Amino acid sequence: KLYGGRDSAHAHLLAARRLDPANMAVQEGVVTLAGLLQANAERTIRENRLEEAGNWLQAAIALDVNHSKIASIRANLEAARIGNVRADRSRVLLLANQRIAQNRLLEPAGDSALHYVDLLRASDPGFEGLADTRILLATRALDESRKLAAAGNLDRADSFLRAAADAGAPDSEVTAITAQITAARIARPAASTSTPSVVPEKDMRRTRFVPP
Repeated sequence: KLYGGRDSAHAHLLAARRLDPANMAVQEGVVTLAGLLQANAERTIRENRLEEAGNWLQAAIALDVNHSKIASIRANLEAARIGNVRADRSRVLLLANQRIAQNRLLEPAGDSALHYVDLLRASDPGFEGLADTRILLATRALDESRKLAAAGNLDRADSFLRAAADAGAPDSEVTAITAQITAARIARPAASTSTPSVVPEKDMRRTRFVPP
């Protein structure tokens, strides 16, 4: 039981060193334990168990032995953490591009291109490749908004237009489609009081289909 709690080698050796710091047996025990803790920290870094590696390293730091080795392990741990973060962000960017290719721009809410782009923008707005993906998302969302506006699906056209604007679509194109949607709303005849609140399926026309 190397460390953790009051009944561990770590706790007992620290207590012994406080009582008799010049004792050779205590000094040798501290050095031996420090070596074991450092070795475990290095092993768990290689195995990508970084939280556990951090615990081993903190325990080794408390023993105050072999500062150069501690500095090396700390550097390796931070490099592994940075590498993991970059790999995670690369996966998020890949998912965003996959959803664009699948035309899953806004839906489902937790697994759409917009969702993954927003995640990456929040964590690392300057991440390599994100700007190109945002441009692609904006372009595709603008296209969808135009099609929906032309088909009379104005509320949904608005949703895609907002997503396009947020992703950085050119102001001129956003303004043009906004005007198209506004004009369509103005031209739309007022709803008749006799219009049923539930539209029968036979009266509906499918405008888009996404296979399950």
